[in-house]
Amino acid sequence: NLPNHLQGWRSHSHPFTLEFLEKILNFIGLFEVHKAISLLLNVLQEQNSPPQILQRGIYREMLLLTMAALGREHMDVGE
Repeated sequence: NLPNHLQGWRSHSHPFTLEFLEKILNFIGLFEVHKAISLLLNVLQEQNSPPQILQRGIYREMLLLTMAALGREHMDVGE
């Protein structure tokens, strides 16, 4: 069973799996952000067409993925 804040994850159209998200969170939790970024870039390169995601910054994408997984209430995000 997925936590409530992850329930919507499967309904979104994106190239990422739940396993991918868990790997990203693991790397970020271990302060190995460079590995998380490398994993993200590798997944994006495997796609046939360039995704809209490339129009945003990598740091922003990592933040959005982390917020999607942990839920905003579990992150200290400045107002």
